[in-house]
This record gives sequence, C-alpha cells and structure tokens, in this order.
Amino acid sequence: MTDAIVLRRALGLRHLIAFGLSSMAPVSAFTVYGFIFAVSGGAVVSSYVVGAAGLVLTALSFAQMAEVMPNAGSAYGYVGLAMGRATGMLAAWAMLLDYTILAALTVLFGAIYLAGALPGIPAEALIAVISVIALWTGVGGVMLSARVNLLVLAVQVALIVVFAVLALPDLPAQVSAAPALPGTVIAGAAMAVISYLGFDAISTLAEEVDSPRPGRLVGIATVVCVLVMLVLCIGVSALLSRQLPGVVTSDPSMTAFDVVATRLPVLALPLGLVAGVAIGLGANLACHTGASRLVFALARGGHLPGALARLHPRWRTPWLAVLAVWAIFTAGAYLALPHAEVLGGLVSFGALTGFALVNLAVLVHFGIRQGSRRWLAHWLLPALGCATMLYILSGLGRTALILGALWLALGAAIALVTRRG
Repeated sequence: MTDAIVLRRALGLRHLIAFGLSSMAPVSAFTVYGFIFAVSGGAVVSSYVVGAAGLVLTALSFAQMAEVMPNAGSAYGYVGLAMGRATGMLAAWAMLLDYTILAALTVLFGAIYLAGALPGIPAEALIAVISVIALWTGVGGVMLSARVNLLVLAVQVALIVVFAVLALPDLPAQVSAAPALPGTVIAGAAMAVISYLGFDAISTLAEEVDSPRPGRLVGIATVVCVLVMLVLCIGVSALLSRQLPGVVTSDPSMTAFDVVATRLPVLALPLGLVAGVAIGLGANLACHTGASRLVFALARGGHLPGALARLHPRWRTPWLAVLAVWAIFTAGAYLALPHAEVLGGLVSFGALTGFALVNLAVLVHFGIRQGSRRWLAHWLLPALGCATMLYILSGLGRTALILGALWLALGAAIALVTRRG
C-alpha cells in the first residue's frame, strides 16, 4: 500500500476540539471517580493534577510532532520519523492496546449506566444497540461522527454545569482525612489517565483536517482539550469528595452515582442517561475512530494486511479497518466485566507507553537530530514528559504490567517480521 491512499479532508478546529473532548468524555469525571478514590486512598484531586502534569507535557509533544508529520496514525508516524519504522510500529501497537480495550470498556459501561437508568432493558441488549450505532457512524465518516460528538458533548457540559450549580450551595462540612502517600497518588494518577485519554486520538485525524496547516490545528486542539478536561475533572471530583462522607457505596464504578443519588437525587436519572450515552457513544466513537486509523496506518505501512488500508468508495473511510476494530471491541464488551480493573490498567499501560515514546520522539527528532537550541520546547519539556509518563506507568498493578509487556513483545515480533529495507 502507498501513501497515495488518502482520506477525505473535512474537519476544522471546532470539530477537532469537539472530537477530543467527546473522546475524553467530561462525564468520565463521574464514572472513573470511584476507581481513582479506591486506589489513591481518597486523593482524587491530587491524582488528577499529577496525571495532568505529564499529559500536558505530552500534549505539547503531540503538537510539536503534528506540525512536521500531519498524517493518520499519529504515534506511528511521529515515533517512526524520529526513531525508525520498527519503533514507530511499537508505539502504534501500544496505543492500539489502549484504544481497542477502552472501546470495549466504553460500550460495556455505557450499557451498564443506561440499563441502570432504564430498568427492564438488559445491558446485553444495549451493548448490541450501541455497537451497531458505532459501526454506522464509523463507516459513515468523520463528519457524521463529528455531529454526534458535538451533540453528546453539549449534553455532558450542560449536566456538569447543573451539577455544580446544585452542589456548590449545600456542601457538607469538610471531613479531615489522612495525608495522601506519594505511592497512592501515583497509583491514582495511573487510573486518572483514563479520564484524559482521547486528546491523542485527535492526531489520528490529521489527514482529515481541511486546512493548509493541519498539524497546527491538531496541536492547538490537543492542548486545549487537555487543559479543559483538567479543569472539569478537578472541579467535579472536588465536589464529589465533599459530598461523599456518609454515603454508602460498595462498587467503585457506581461511587459517584451513589453520591448523586443520595445528595442530589433529582440528578440521578439524568446522570445515568447522560453517562450511558456519553461513554457508550461519545467516548466509544473516538476510541473506535482512533483505533481504526491506527490499523489503517499500520496496514498502509505494511505491518498489517493491506486490505485493512482500503477506503470506502463513497465516504473515503478505512471501512475494513473500522469493521475489524468494531468486531474486536464488541466481542470484548461482552467478556470484559469480570476483568474491568485489569483491563483499565492495560488501557493506561498502552497509553502511557505510547505517550512516553512520543515525548522521546520530540527529543530525538528536534533536539538530537536537528540540534535545536529551543531548550525548553525540544529538550526539557519532552524529557520531563517522558520521565513523568514512565513514573506514572510504574504505579500500575503487576498484572497490567506483565500483560502489557507481553503485548509489546508481540508487537516487536510483528515489527521484526514486517520490516522493510
């Protein structure tokens, strides 16, 4: 396959920002809250801040590389440009683990939240409905996905605003808590990364941006999305933590929902509906799109079967790649529930590994190869970003680290077999 295979250019800055924020799913500040609370010993805000510190640096690195290589595949192209095709393939392979598993989890939890809000409809049926919509929008092209993303994003923002308005005037007294330990905060940050995932998917759409400088728009949208999500996550988690004392909850996935049902019952049904739609459709669309573009790029580069790089004759979308990713995450959604915590760790492993390599790519391409004297942008910040990603990565559980390492070993084997020249 050759680079003559090109995607349809139709996206602007607002589409990229909407895609990024919808992919990150602002409502995930509610859905991930309980998991972060459990592993961080209650230091949710600190976990978000530590996670964001590395991700803001990584977003800047994505922005730097998008300027010089505005192609679909993002990490694959960026790392490949700096450190060779094999290393680029390994970065893409790591990110593919993130996107595909997260796509399965978004369908699963989206269905669970909708089933909770709509008694009588089994989650299994809702998984099927959500996955069919995901396939339709995935094949139909980025503009269809962008319209869906805008609508879903608007509903999420409206819900968060209403929550803040209702929660702020009636906060219970602050309950003293033991100081958070560095280790628990790092573990929390490794889980908090999930709430930020999606900004990286913006760069997979670079070939579909309608601009003379698509990389510049990708870079702007990437940084904006991370900063906006940081503010939303800190605000929501701080309010939830103040409301939490006295609330009985046992399931981390439902902690925030139990808080809302107890303290602000009027929002219980809207939160369930919005969370189900936002996670099941909004975030899933972004994961699905990002994964299919990575598969497309890997197939076009010769690392996967060439048929996966074929484009639909009408919509100019990599429809076979879309279909392959859809089949994997739909099957995964039905199998994922008993293993949600481990799978969440694998999502973080894939993302953090890919992010570390993109930071390193900036350092190698601009700093070492080109001898750049922009010490802050091309040396210090990407070095700090890489180090922070690796530090947060160390906070993952042993099982996730072992399975993630095995996944990378498989990717290395594929890269070795498919290398050219």
